Amino acid sequence: MIQYGQGVRKDKGDIGNIDLIDVKATPDGLRLSVGYMGQTAVVEVSLLGKFQAENLLCAVGLAVADGVPFEAVIECVSSVVGVRGRMELVGRSHSGAGIYVDYAHTPDALQSALQALRFHISGRLHLVFGCGGERDRGKRSLMGRVAANLSDRVIVTDDNPRGEDAAIIRADILRDCRNAIEVGDRAAAIASSIAQLECGDALLIAGKGHETHQILSDHTVEFDDATVVRTAVGVQEL
Repeated sequence: MIQYGQGVRKDKGDIGNIDLIDVKATPDGLRLSVGYMGQTAVVEVSLLGKFQAENLLCAVGLAVADGVPFEAVIECVSSVVGVRGRMELVGRSHSGAGIYVDYAHTPDALQSALQALRFHISGRLHLVFGCGGERDRGKRSLMGRVAANLSDRVIVTDDNPRGEDAAIIRADILRDCRNAIEVGDRAAAIASSIAQLECGDALLIAGKGHETHQILSDHTVEFDDATVVRTAVGVQEL
């Protein structure tokens, strides 16, 4: 058996444990110090959130258990990249603040995304998000509460309103997010938030992630959060 984690104890029958000696945040990911059978390796990965360290150790353990040499596994780990639209760094403001998009569209997912991003910044955490129309109305105020508790500056905007009145959706969110700013136009909301970013800050744009369209009452329009960000900061791609 191979165990993994921080401070794991070797039990009888263990082949060797994958030990997380240290984990530090970098501006774009994590720096891990990993130990195995007397060997120690330091590796940087472009994944956000301290929880990702445990996920990576699990993957390392599975590969080692399958006979892949520890050194080879670590070399592969350094090239791991995230999934499009999931805590994806899509741009930087002129102050150097990171701008991220994520698909989080439930209270739990939004909480996890904000907590993950907080680990990497020294300044303020900005959030732009909304909720989809013709979906669970009960989650709207809950997401507003999460946003208010875990963000320093919030703009509530439109997601995919579908056939529902977008203003009513925003009002449902704002019920428990009273200090938020309301900007219905999603592109304008993103641009406004980017303009407020300072060195050490980060912006999370949540709800749509990888999606490239916005669903309105009677039609669908092209809309990609990442493209809007890159246009706002004047770059094509990271």
